[in-house]
Amino acid sequence: NIRIGAQDAKIRGTRWRSLEFRVRDAHGKLIPEAVERAKAEAAKLSNRLIQGHGMPAPEPELRDLITRFERDVLPSMTGKHEVETKRHIELLRRTLGLRKATDIGSPDWTWLQRSIMSGEIDAHARPVPEGKRRKVGPRSAAKVLKTLRHICRHALTVRRDGRPLIPFDPTTGLDLPTTKDPARPVCGDAMLAKLMEAAQAHRIRAAGGYVRSPMPVLLTLAAETGRRIGAIVSLRWEDWNPEAGTFGILLWRADSDKLDRTSATPVTPSVRDALEAHRQETGGATGWISLRPAVRVTSRYPSPPTGSERSRRPPRSLTKEASAGTLYAVRSPRSGKECRCRTWPR
Repeated sequence: NIRIGAQDAKIRGTRWRSLEFRVRDAHGKLIPEAVERAKAEAAKLSNRLIQGHGMPAPEPELRDLITRFERDVLPSMTGKHEVETKRHIELLRRTLGLRKATDIGSPDWTWLQRSIMSGEIDAHARPVPEGKRRKVGPRSAAKVLKTLRHICRHALTVRRDGRPLIPFDPTTGLDLPTTKDPARPVCGDAMLAKLMEAAQAHRIRAAGGYVRSPMPVLLTLAAETGRRIGAIVSLRWEDWNPEAGTFGILLWRADSDKLDRTSATPVTPSVRDALEAHRQETGGATGWISLRPAVRVTSRYPSPPTGSERSRRPPRSLTKEASAGTLYAVRSPRSGKECRCRTWPR
């Protein structure tokens, strides 16, 4: 490598700048294209000094962007998101930290994705011996790459001398890895029957003692309507009209709909029977049909392994194989959400 220099009157000396390319080949001969490029760089440096702009600011490395990201964005994160982001930042700092941010491109993106998914490096960017490698899915690699994209896009919002830290986002147009055909388990009749049996044995503590939980009606609504669990737990008694239609009409509000649309749909006889039975048990003419997921309740199971009570959130998602003492789950064929409940051996 060679250096170019230009006289600077302010310091009464020569300003030197190292070039990042060679002007001679392996045999020591000058490369004409490289020589012309070096002359152009020397003229550019001389002109900047003549115009009073001084030396051009060096391009930041990825580790510089990471440091700024840690200072500006990381303090606002909390919980699991903060822990995961810190782990991703450490991996990026150890793998691509010395790279110039604008030089990061498709080869680096593909290499990082392949290294994570194949298990060549661990979460701390340490190489893993071939016999101990564990492959991971595309979702794990996508999380790291999303953090890299977040860091680069944040650098575009930070100004230095009136200009962003980097002139463009080098991750633009690079695709995140995805699962081509994700496995979506569907609950069958046998599984639903086990779930319903477990749900009917579930009890929650109320003002007058322990009462049946709303899990049976949640399971019925999820299996029969195919609606998302967020919409199901947002239903109110005023949304249920048993007199309309053949077996009744349910009103799904826009604030709980994925597309922000209000719709009214007819229900099946099993949904009507479950809602009416739940209304008689709870005596609710107004208010929520089921417990909200954010409400903490104390649950008791038929034969819990330790203690007779335990504090936990109400069941919120309906996926694992059902068996005594494990997590029971159901997923409707039409909905991507799940509801869960846990039972213990009797």
